[in-house]
Order: sequence, then structure tokens, then C-alpha cells
Amino acid sequence: MRRVAAALLARSRPNQRFRAATEVPGIGQDVPFAPLAPAGSRRSRLGRQRARCAPRVTAWPRATPFLGELSRGTTRMLSLVMLGGLCTFCDELLDGSVEHLLHSALGGRKTSKGVVCGVHNNLFGTTIDRVLTDQLAVIGNLLGIRTGRNQPAATIRGLETLDGQRVDVEPGGRLVLPRSNVRDDISDGRRDITISANSIERASALTAQYMRRYPGRDLENATIVESIVPTHRPLRIDGAVGGEDAHRAIAKIAVVFVASAVGTEAVRGASAAAIRKFVLEGGDSADFVRMDYATPFPEVPDLGDFAVHAHRVAVFGDPSARVACGFVELFGAFRYTILISDAWDGPAMALHYAVDPVTALHSEVSRTMPAPITPTQFHALRSSPDDARSYIERLWAAISARQADLRLERVIRDVFAEMFPPERLEQPTPEERMTAAREITARFMAEHCGVPYSRTRPLEASIRAEPENE
Repeated sequence: MRRVAAALLARSRPNQRFRAATEVPGIGQDVPFAPLAPAGSRRSRLGRQRARCAPRVTAWPRATPFLGELSRGTTRMLSLVMLGGLCTFCDELLDGSVEHLLHSALGGRKTSKGVVCGVHNNLFGTTIDRVLTDQLAVIGNLLGIRTGRNQPAATIRGLETLDGQRVDVEPGGRLVLPRSNVRDDISDGRRDITISANSIERASALTAQYMRRYPGRDLENATIVESIVPTHRPLRIDGAVGGEDAHRAIAKIAVVFVASAVGTEAVRGASAAAIRKFVLEGGDSADFVRMDYATPFPEVPDLGDFAVHAHRVAVFGDPSARVACGFVELFGAFRYTILISDAWDGPAMALHYAVDPVTALHSEVSRTMPAPITPTQFHALRSSPDDARSYIERLWAAISARQADLRLERVIRDVFAEMFPPERLEQPTPEERMTAAREITARFMAEHCGVPYSRTRPLEASIRAEPENE
């Protein structure tokens, strides 16, 4: 079949060099095909010289200029040879659509072009996959993860604190005001302007912009008082993870991992038809996906050093026991066991994958081993929210430590950008270093611990320091 495919590719691309199978008549060597050139031109002369040296080949019939003009049967055969077969979830040909086996929005890095067609890739991305990633979006945001496409986690907008304040949550768990606010009060001949913004830098820019409305005013003795109001207050967050659609997305993770390891044909057969139907149409998720804190997660020494907030996936195919199953652990706290098939007739396989969504470190190990759970054990699984308590507490401890690191990094970056121009960043004086250290300490204590912070600066200098287009 590969020889026929090579010959068909040669027909579809006549202006390129190719090496096709020797069994095809007239094709056995690299054959140059030069585009036409005007008679007498240098390119024409070179073409004639090369033609004299080129081997003679049997000419093809009329060449097909584009692969898309081949017959449907020929295109289907080429897809089977080049991309590996049919989509896991339908009878369409694989079309090179890139599927993140573990969702990109959760920080998954492993991808494959050989498991899902573009139609189902897009369909799942806007339905069941979105349900699962939306449920876990706050955790990814608080950890400051990078997505599988190396983008920062999404900002969570429109959350509400317990005292009724509307805030947005930027990556890393930084609470900011969704919009700036300016209040202008006049009392006893004194003008008090209060500007609220999501950072001191933004507040300073708004101050400069607002004060330009008063040209000619004597601002020589005016001052600006900048303060940080701690915003890390309790939030109202819907922490529910689960439901039928989320379980369908989790089942899909296990199915596509198996397909990536042994090919789509192994999971397109009758032995895995039930779980594929569940992923596509829904149903009773207890038949396929169960939260599981009783079964030890299958460990391999090669993946033992990942952080507690890492994602882990393990899938097994054991034809001797007639079982295929999967284990999915998200952010080290949400653990699921998936029964892929209780009549597995595919190849023996085991694939372990782990990824740290914060550092993007990921690795996989393929090692054949018996399935660690039987269908009877799966159907007997029972878990309650109390079983997850220790895992959730461990995750929140990791989130708190991560947020402290991110706040300190942000404060250091902001203070250095404010105090030192780029040309002097590498050579600050000892006095400047001490001033910067005090400022970093004060701002970090204000943001992380709620210690009051304020400073007073001349307003005129503040206005001159801001660009005109703010």
C-alpha cells in the first residue's frame, strides 16, 4: 500500500523530486522535473543539459496537479497510509487535526494528529472539554499555569468577594478591580481626588491624565498619596467538579491516550464501543468514570519527582484479563478511574504520562504491565467528598506557596522597573539597593499579609513622570 501511495503522490506533485517504489514502471531513481522556461534562456539551456544527463523514464499519463483532485477512494487510501486510519469517534478520515490528549487549557503538552478528526476535535472543544476546563479554570489561574500553547492562564472575570466587591482574578491569583474609578470632591476650598485602580502604576497614569484637565494650576505644593489596599479577601467560588459532561471529557482523555499508543483501530472495535458512545452521546457515567481515592495510582519510578499539583494519566490494555482501563489525576487532587472496556481484545499496552502545568515539564513512559483493576473492582468503587479532603488540602497548600512566590516576583519586577531605568538596572548604588529592598518588603507585606502601605510623592513630579498618551 505504501508503494502505491508513493506512486500516487508522484502523480499529484509532478514538479518536485521524488523517489517512488521500484515496482512502479519507469520509477526507480530521482527524476528532475524542471518547469518550462522561455526558449533560449539560461534556465532553458540548463534544463536541456540536465535532461541529457537524466535517466529516461516512462511518462505518466496526464498528471493530476492537486491532491484534492484525486478520486475519493484514492484520497481515502492515502489518508489511511499517511495519517494512520480513521477517527476514533467516527468513520471520517483523519485529517491532521492536532488533538491535545490532555487539555491545553489545563496545561497538557502531549498532542497527536492521529486520533481525532477536525470535526470532533472542534465539537468536543466547545462542549464537554469546555465544561471540564471551566470547572478547573480557577485552580489553573491561582497556580499561574501555562497552557499547552504556552499562554498564561485565563483571567477569571466578575467574581465576587464575601463582602460584595466585584473583582477580576489575573493569572497567579492576583485580585484586581475590574475598572478604574475617579472621585473628585471639593470641600472648604480643597480639592480631594481619589483614584482607584488595579496597580500603583495605573493609578499614577490616571492621576497625570486627570490633572491635565487643570492647566495653569499651581501644583508646586500639591502631593499625591499612594496606598495599597489588600484585595486578597475571601471569594465566592463555585468549586464543583464533575457531572456527566465533565465525566465524558475525562473518559475521552483515557480513550485518546489509548488510541495514541496503539492506534485508533484498537478502540474503534466492539470492545470499546460503549465508552465511545458515552463520550459522544452521554449516559450513565457511573458505568465508565468514577472518582477514586481507594485505588493506589499506578506509579512508575521515572515519573515520581513531579510536583503535587501535576497532572497524571495512566492507561492499560490487558487482553489476558480482557480489560482496558485508565487513571486520570488532575492537579494532584481530582482522581478518576475509567473503565474503557471489560472485553478488551486489543494489544497489551501501558502508557504513563505526567505534566507539571506550572513549569511545563512533562514526560511519558511506555511499559507493558497488567491492568491494576478489574471490572468487578471498578463497579465496587465508592468515594465521598471526605475521601478527597487530604488531597484538596495538599493542593491548596501548594497554591498558597505558589501565590506567595508569584506576588514576590511581581513586586520585585514592578519596583525595579519604577526605580531603575534600563541603563542603570545592572549598577545600582548601595543606597538605591537598600531603598529598593525596603520598598519591595513594604509592598509585599501589603499585598500578601495585609499590612497597610502608603507613600507620599510630589504631584508635579508624578505628572511629569507619566507619558502624555496615558
